Amino acid sequence: MAVAPENSLPAFEAACEAGYGIELDVHLSRDGQVVVIHDGDLKRVAGVNCAVADLTYAQLQQIPLYPRENAADGPDDRGPMHADHVGGRGGQTVDGEVGNPEAPHVPLLSEVLALVDGRAPLIVEIKMDGGLDRELMSKTDALLSAYRGDYVIESFNVLALAWYRAHRPEVIRGQLVAPYHGRVDSFDSALRWIAGSLLFNWLGRPDFVACEWHGGHSVPMRLYRFLGGVPIAWTIRSEQAQETAGPDFDGIIFESYLPKN
Repeated sequence: MAVAPENSLPAFEAACEAGYGIELDVHLSRDGQVVVIHDGDLKRVAGVNCAVADLTYAQLQQIPLYPRENAADGPDDRGPMHADHVGGRGGQTVDGEVGNPEAPHVPLLSEVLALVDGRAPLIVEIKMDGGLDRELMSKTDALLSAYRGDYVIESFNVLALAWYRAHRPEVIRGQLVAPYHGRVDSFDSALRWIAGSLLFNWLGRPDFVACEWHGGHSVPMRLYRFLGGVPIAWTIRSEQAQETAGPDFDGIIFESYLPKN
């Protein structure tokens, strides 16, 4: 059973108390606040069909999150929750009419940093679709630069890594990848194939590569490790997955279960 909703302050406190490092994801709210949530919308985590970028932080505070049900052990498609959760809990809406304002909600990155306060190392995933979101980059970096604890950054977007390489070369950066097995018949599919094949690594120069755990034995990842790279698996959700992925990776990102030592 979930201890607390993902990417919520109670979840981060539980991770600190258990002695685990923390992986989190950042987006911008409508009023330019750096908020911590995995998805670009609230459908899966709160049952509310609204994009994070369309809501102010004050509005996000009024929408309770609920714990994620244990996920099946497979690729992380982060789809919507089951239909009986659609509409959310507590009658929440985006205009402030909410039944339980004290329930866990989408937090600010600044709130998470103040809570963790160096008690656990952080992996901060910068969420960007398409090009470079300079506002998200600069605001996230300003918060992290003032933070005294240990952290690294990661992103699927190679431009985020290139930004850190140019502006904060001292910060450890990771490239997130998922092997692409579809047809390469469009510009978008070509980019996905190139990224999954690690052919953008020359631009971001990642210090580690975090790969979807089923792809650890792919040719690009095997070559990357042979050349001295640091491969990390995401997202491990069972002991069986950890045992299967173990030989191909130097570390794991996990959820919904407690890993073996």
